[in-house]
Amino acid sequence: MTRTTETRGPAGRRGEVRNRLIEAGRELFTKKEFSAVTLREIAAKADCDAGLINYYFGGKAGLFREAMSLPHDPIEVIHEAFGDGRPGVGKRVCLAVLKLWEESTVPSYAKIYISTLLSSESTFEMFSSWVVNEMLEPMAAKLPVSNAKLRAELAFGQVIGLCSARYVFAREPLASLPREQVANIYGPLVDAVLFGKLPQTNVSP
Repeated sequence: MTRTTETRGPAGRRGEVRNRLIEAGRELFTKKEFSAVTLREIAAKADCDAGLINYYFGGKAGLFREAMSLPHDPIEVIHEAFGDGRPGVGKRVCLAVLKLWEESTVPSYAKIYISTLLSSESTFEMFSSWVVNEMLEPMAAKLPVSNAKLRAELAFGQVIGLCSARYVFAREPLASLPREQVANIYGPLVDAVLFGKLPQTNVSP
């Protein structure tokens, strides 16, 4: 029995094929630009049919997200930290994001994530839609303030900037500070844009 025909067998064997695709994708994505990796190349390394990439992951972008996956659902972790959206959430969210980054595969793949988002329009659009639909809009709905959507986006920008400076560009002394200390410093800044007074804007709530 060939590996390709194994996909028609028990679920365990189908799972093996899926895992081989993830492993092959991870290896190739860490060595080459996203756009340079082909479905055939991934399938050849996994020793299966290229059509299975669409079957299991909906395409190369889906496989990329799975291959670069975090050990925990980042959206779930952040939502749990966000809670009911009351003051004090800034520190909790910052600490959750810092912990997620430092205790996951993100550090190893950060440059790959960023490179792929910048070089692949389809992946960037999927990522953007994912962030808005799964994180920003639900969070904005919990905020008991005006301009909730704008505030959620501003807070998101602050946290992304923090992660970029601390982990991607590794700026000192920020990069070496204990994460609890970083959260203590940055949390009030996030709270300020979520709950503080903003300059007058023409943005609808």
